[in-house]
Amino acid sequence: MSTGRAPVLDVRDLTIVVGSGRGARTVVDDVMLQTARGETLGIVGESGSGKTLTMLGALGLLPDGVHRQRGDVTLGGIDVTGAKARTMRALRGRDVGMIFQDPLTSLHPSLRICSQLVEGLRVHDRALTRRGARSRAAELLERVQVPNARERMDDYPHQWSGGMRQRAMIAMAIMHEPSLIVADEPTTALDVTVQAQMLELLAEARDESGASLVLISHDIGVIAQIADRVAVMYAGRVVERGAVGEIFARPRHPYTAGLLASVPTLRDVPGELSVIGGQPPDRTAVTGCAFEPRCPIGNGELACQTVRPVMLGGIHEVACHVAQVSELA
Repeated sequence: MSTGRAPVLDVRDLTIVVGSGRGARTVVDDVMLQTARGETLGIVGESGSGKTLTMLGALGLLPDGVHRQRGDVTLGGIDVTGAKARTMRALRGRDVGMIFQDPLTSLHPSLRICSQLVEGLRVHDRALTRRGARSRAAELLERVQVPNARERMDDYPHQWSGGMRQRAMIAMAIMHEPSLIVADEPTTALDVTVQAQMLELLAEARDESGASLVLISHDIGVIAQIADRVAVMYAGRVVERGAVGEIFARPRHPYTAGLLASVPTLRDVPGELSVIGGQPPDRTAVTGCAFEPRCPIGNGELACQTVRPVMLGGIHEVACHVAQVSELA
C-alpha cells in the first residue's frame, strides 16, 4: 500500500457504522488508504460501495446517525482521529479542499458567488480585508478559467452553468493551497468536453501546489485519465489497489474485471453491453466474500462463501480467494 513517500493522508482500519446497538449496520469495513504529495489516488466502485463515506469519515464530515466505529486517520502526519470539531473546521478549507458532487447544492442559492469565495478566504485569513478578498476571489475564478470572471462574480449560482459552478467549487477548494484536495464525482452530469476541462483543472491545481488529490468516481474512464494509483471498493471494502496502469491492464479481482468490461467501446455491438449481474449484498448478511453471489469465477465456492478474503500481494494488492490461488500462490 505504501507509495514510498510520506503520506499526506493515511487511513487505517477505518470502519463506519449506521445506527447503534443491535440495529447497527457496517457501511465501511476496515478500509486502508494512503496518498502522497503530488499524487492522485482514484477511488472507484458502484454507487453505494462506500467511496464517499470513507472520505467523509476520514475528514470528520459524517452525517447524523453515522459514526466511526474504529480506525485511525492522520493528515500531514498529525493524528486527527479524535480531533475536536473546532480543530477539524480549521483544517478543512485550509489544509483540505473538498469538491462535492453537485455544485448547485453545495453553493448557497441566496448568496452571490463572490460573497461565498470571500467568506472562505477570510475565515482562514483574518488579516485579509474584504477588498483584498474580493480581488483574490476574482483571481481564483480567472485561474479556473471562468469566462468574464470579474463581470460574472456577482451573479447568483443559478445564473451560472453547471460547468461554471463546478469551476467555482474548484476555486474554493484550492484557495488556501491545501495539501489535500478531495473531489467527489466532480464531473457528474457534465458533458464530455466540460468533463475533460474539469479534469485538466484538477490536475493543474495538483501540480501547481504539489497537493495530493483523491478522486472519487464510479467512472473508470475518469480514473484512468488522471489517477496514479487506484483503490477499487465493493460493499464497503477495498478489494483491489495498486498502480492504475497495472490494475487496469491486469485486474486480479473479478469485480474490477467486471467494471472494466462494462466500459463501452466503439467495438461494442448495440444492445450487447457487458454488465455485472445482480446487486450488491446486505453487508450484515455477508460471511465470506461479498462479491461471491455475483462472481463469475468464485460463485458456489465454499471458501468464497464462508471465509472473508484478506488483502495480499504487496504492490498490486487484491482481496480474492480465486486471485490468491491463480496469481499469488
